[in-house]
Order: sequence, then structure tokens, then C-alpha cells
Amino acid sequence: MKPPAGIALFDSAATMARSLASFLHGRPFRSLGEPWITRRLAPVLNHLPKPARRGFFALSSLTYAVSPKKVNSVSSDEVAEWFVGLYPQRRYPVIAIGSSNGALMHLCAALGAPWLPQTFLTPVRHTGVDPDDPQKGFEVGMPVVEKLLARNKNVAIHYMHDSNQDRLVLRHMGLFRQKFIRLPPAYRRFIETNLEPGGTLLIVDCQLQWPVRRISNDAVFQFGGVGGASLDEYYNGSNRVEAYLKSFGDKRSKWDPPAADDQTVEAEWGFEPGLMPDLLSIGQAAGANIRTLSFEQPEQLSVFVADFYRKWYGRIGIPPKRLLAESFMLLDPWLALKTGSVPFWLVFNAKPSVDALHDYLNDGAAFDDIFITVFPNGVEAVGQATISDWQGVLDRARNRGDLLGVDRDRFPADLATMVRYSKAIEALPKRAAMPGALPFRKVEEFASNHSQAGVSLTGYDTA
Repeated sequence: MKPPAGIALFDSAATMARSLASFLHGRPFRSLGEPWITRRLAPVLNHLPKPARRGFFALSSLTYAVSPKKVNSVSSDEVAEWFVGLYPQRRYPVIAIGSSNGALMHLCAALGAPWLPQTFLTPVRHTGVDPDDPQKGFEVGMPVVEKLLARNKNVAIHYMHDSNQDRLVLRHMGLFRQKFIRLPPAYRRFIETNLEPGGTLLIVDCQLQWPVRRISNDAVFQFGGVGGASLDEYYNGSNRVEAYLKSFGDKRSKWDPPAADDQTVEAEWGFEPGLMPDLLSIGQAAGANIRTLSFEQPEQLSVFVADFYRKWYGRIGIPPKRLLAESFMLLDPWLALKTGSVPFWLVFNAKPSVDALHDYLNDGAAFDDIFITVFPNGVEAVGQATISDWQGVLDRARNRGDLLGVDRDRFPADLATMVRYSKAIEALPKRAAMPGALPFRKVEEFASNHSQAGVSLTGYDTA
């Protein structure tokens, strides 16, 4: 199904929804959404010098970027129609809606449930923007924000500029994340038509906050993003930031973003609570059981879901001996289940995600095999984990540990990983049959008996 103008297939929300849709259609997820030329040429391009690989990485992303002259044609309602069109049109006992999160895709897979994203990315082309000049990026993006809001009355705009992790694409485009603050008609119809009577509407609420520059009631500018650099480093600099800038020939010692004057939910992962009244209203009208799954940090849900899978596998006689850690959007819910792997989603390729894996293993989880996908964003960003860092996790496997689809010598400018990771997961030994979908009460039972810091499952009385 061809996406409408205004949504990037290389973004987390679109990729996650497509991976879950592939699961619900009964097949692996084999395409991240890169243009066909990228899929064909990536293995060849991997042999080019690093600057050429970086250049191709940036330019290939332009495929989904909107021309500034066509921003007025971007329709959030059409994007919502595209999302619901990904899924099989049938009755579901559970429908999830809200924050993007890779661990959630595995929870939805266990429940046989679709997920409707609150957030999607609209990239808009621009020229003459230095990725290390967030003030210029802010100014160039203001007309785009105005046009997007003029056309789309049901969204809030989070204009995001991450000089650390997105520098390769920021020369060519601005990144505008749109969050539904009112339920789009397509989502409303999907819930009314496809949620089983007495089914569960699961609201996914990541409460991560970020400092922002307030543009209007429904628009903010966010400098930086979740990854390896700290908030203090984004706004005040550090030795690591200075070294990073010098590596690109920049004479600055730190970034100089517009001063933050507010704080709100993080652009990519946070849940905008403005949508909640519509969700409670439609849930009540549909006679649904409304539940909210809340967590403070994205990877807190990863621990919850990994433990849920371990308990589920043990109950149905599958030894939970293989850990599959999936980085950012390099994930596959179908193959995780088919290979009997315990999924642990990693928000990005940075050192904090390595630490999260070590913490999980330190808390008593032990595995014969540990496999990891690592997202290649093209640059050695501040706080990015090294291959040696990942190897430290792999060395904790009792039998075998390996990176899946990663060219260790070319990472992070390793274009071919985008193509190879799925094939590498598919090559793992598989179980004979897929388990059936679980009822939502199994999640409720698990949550009531599982002490997980930062994660809660609560209900609403719609009487």
C-alpha cells in the first residue's frame, strides 16, 4: 500500500506499524521501506569510502521528503487512513493506540493486536541548513510548522532537530513529528468496526519529557533526542561534543540552540495527553475495557515485555534460552516468535542501550544465545556504543553471541545492515509452530505480579 505524502517509511512509527502488520498477515517483515535502489545497491555501496556511504545514506532518505511547495497537501487524515489500511480488516480482542515503542510491537504480537500510532514523521526538504546550527534550522522550519497546522487541525507539531544523531539528513530536510491530539476519522472507524464487543482498548502512554521552545499552543521545537548524548551536553556542550564537532571540521565547541522555555512530551516517543479525552469517549461508546500502559522511559517497557515472553515461553514448554535484542527499527515480531527468541528492544545504538542490556542480564536473566541488531545511523555520534561495547554483551552468552547483519569494519556507515538484518534473524533455528494469541488477562495477571520500575497498567471506569 503506497504511503501518502507526508509520512516517512524510514521512521520508527511507520516501520513499527508495518512490522506488526506483517505479523498479523502471518509473515516476516522483510523491508524497512528503503527505496528499491537502496535495497539492491546497499551491499555494493558498503565497499565505497565512508564519505560516499554517508552521502548515499542522506540522499536516499530524501525519497520520502516533501517539497516545501507541497506542504499544504500533507493530510494527517490520509496518513491515518494509510496506517489502518496496513492491518487485516477483522475483529480484534485488543487494539493498542498511542506511543511508538518496539517492545510494544512484541506485546501486540503476543496478543494478536494491531497498534495505531499517535506520532508520525513528516520530513520536508530544505537547503542551506548547517546541521550544527539549530538556530538556523529553527528559523527555516517556522513556515513549515504554520502550513502543517493550517491544514491539519487534529495534530500537534514537534519540530525536531538532533545535531548529534540526525546530522546526515538535516542538511537536506527538516523533521516534523505530528502527534494526533484528536482522534482522526480513520482511527475512529477502525476501533468502532474492528474491536470485538467487550474488547480492550490499550492506551500506550510513554511519559518521557523533553525541554522545548514553545512556538504556539500546538507546536514546539525540540533540540536533541533520546540516545547517547545527555540533555546537558545538547545545551551546554562537553569535551565529547567538542571532539564530535571537530571531527567534522567545525570550529564550534558546542551547539547554540534556541533557549528552551517549556517542557513537554518527547517528540518521537512521548504520548501527548491531548488525545486522551477522545480515546476515553470512543472506548466508552464501544463498551470497551480501557487500559493504560504507562512508563517513564522507552526501554522500561523492554524489560517488562522480555520478562513477559520468558514467562509465556516457560508456560508453553519453550525454553527461554535465546535473547534477541533489536535496535531502533531493526525488528521483526514474527521472526522473534518463530525462532522462540526473547525480544529486548533497544531505543537506539547508543551506550545507554548497552547499559540497559547489561542491567537486564545483571538482574538474573541468563541466555545460551544472545543476538543483537544494531541500527547504523551513518556517523560516530556522541555517546554511540562501539562494536566493542556490543561485544561485551555478546560475551555473556553461555553458548553463542553475535551481531546480526552487521559489518563490524564499516559500522556505523554500514548501509547493508538495513538489508541483511532480517535475513540474519530468519537464518536462526525456528520452532515448528507459532503459539496462539494470548488473552489480555494474561498481561493483566503478569502486571499484577510483576514489579517493574516505571511501568504500570491501569484501568478506567467507563460506567
